Amino acid sequence: MSTFWTKITTFLKDNWVTIIFGIVIIVLVLLMMQQCQNSRDQQAISDHNITALKDSLSYYKGKNGELVAEKTILYGDNQTLKIAYEDLYKKLQSMNVKDPSTAVDIDADIDNGPKDTAWVIEHDSCCLDTTIRNDFNFDNQWRELNGYITLNQDSLSLNIEKDVVNADITVAIQDGKAYVSSDNPFLNVNNIEGITVPEYKPMWSLTVGPSASLGYDPWHNTLSPTVGVSLVIGYTIWSGGKKAAVKK
Repeated sequence: MSTFWTKITTFLKDNWVTIIFGIVIIVLVLLMMQQCQNSRDQQAISDHNITALKDSLSYYKGKNGELVAEKTILYGDNQTLKIAYEDLYKKLQSMNVKDPSTAVDIDADIDNGPKDTAWVIEHDSCCLDTTIRNDFNFDNQWRELNGYITLNQDSLSLNIEKDVVNADITVAIQDGKAYVSSDNPFLNVNNIEGITVPEYKPMWSLTVGPSASLGYDPWHNTLSPTVGVSLVIGYTIWSGGKKAAVKK
């Protein structure tokens, strides 16, 4: 066993300059790899944003029969949002939302269609010096619209007592696209504009924790194991395990 350690010590002592030079080369190669990866990421974001600016609304039927509107949104930050969608940027500023991770503006309307009804007035009643009232009700599952009409000689008035529209709107963001649906079949999505911050996977990491290592000191010609707590900056080649992220 002592012969094995002697060979390792001798090798490290005789080649320590080459070893240090090799470590420097590896670090430079890793930095170049990171730069190339950053360039590819930026190109992918640019291509995605060109698609988003040219994209138009598309529709499809959900599993429950609801109509789903879909459109690609931008990747970027708050400055990109200000340049591309100034109106949405101003809305967020008014809401005191300074740096959102995702922002979507939905242009939609609810068209319940025309409603009409006939009111038959008896001739004798029309000539009476009294007020005639006729109630109307167009309530359904998605809208409550009711009130009454009054006729008093030459005066006709319309009184709406309740006008409420019910719409449950769902918005989902996935892979740079926004999806909008509603249980109200009268809701029409006319346009979707938005932006989301792209997710980056860190290539460098700062790790602190217990460690065990074997090192060689060429200046003192010693080879010894160390056990303790270390703070290491490193390039991520492989990682495993999962960590739960809790937002507060």
